[in-house]
Amino acid sequence: MCSGGLFFRVPAGIRYAESIMNRFWCLSVVFGFGLLASQAAGRIPPLTTEQQIELDSADDDDRGWTEAAFRGLIENARIWSSGTTSNNAAAPDLDKLVNTPESFRGGLFELRGRIEQQHQLPPPYTDVLEWFVRDDSGTPMHVFVIDPKIATPGFDFSDGSRIVLTARFYKRTGETARSGASMRYAAFVGALPRPDVPPVHAQLMPLWFIAALLAGLLIIFGLLFIYVRRQRRSGRSPTRRSSKLPADLPAKNPNLPANPADALAELHKRSTLDVD
Repeated sequence: MCSGGLFFRVPAGIRYAESIMNRFWCLSVVFGFGLLASQAAGRIPPLTTEQQIELDSADDDDRGWTEAAFRGLIENARIWSSGTTSNNAAAPDLDKLVNTPESFRGGLFELRGRIEQQHQLPPPYTDVLEWFVRDDSGTPMHVFVIDPKIATPGFDFSDGSRIVLTARFYKRTGETARSGASMRYAAFVGALPRPDVPPVHAQLMPLWFIAALLAGLLIIFGLLFIYVRRQRRSGRSPTRRSSKLPADLPAKNPNLPANPADALAELHKRSTLDVD
């Protein structure tokens, strides 16, 4: 690089800072793509064509879980991984699911409520629990879930526990209550339940973490950018050396009178002689 006809080398400090900025930028890009890839990899797998066909044959108003429709949903739920996300699943409208189950079969929903009853299914579904979960409005849901002791060990999901999980809508199930009244429930099949926490904290904690991380990265990048700019400005304004050598400087006039008036007259006389 050059400036004003003078060549100079970029200081090592600037080159080092630029290399740090380049690496920081590359790491930021890789980190961003990594987040996107991890979210894409954690999506709940869709139903296969065969599983969807079996699900469409579900028999509503029957509590039985021996049909092919149930088997396909369980096979799908068994392969959900611990990093699986909810695919932006929404809370279910239980009245709509019960009234028109054929319109929502296989849809993903986020269930939230309190476990009222539970028991383990017999073979070949010994890894499946049958739960009755009551949501915050007091409406019960019929939930079949892969045993949490297998999928998410370390959590206690006893009766009375508040849970949240993602599940597919299975069908409308029916039972006769002790009073003799016919009861209908929305039934779901899911996996990976977790303890319920207040919704505000559940949403704000990851948002605060991401915001703090991004703010820290931006501050570091900004400081590096300011440092490089300042170094470049100081490097592009080198002190110019005088082109005159000491020998080129005018020498003092020798043999001038000590009296200032006489010396001025002598200089005027010499200048007149030089012009002539």
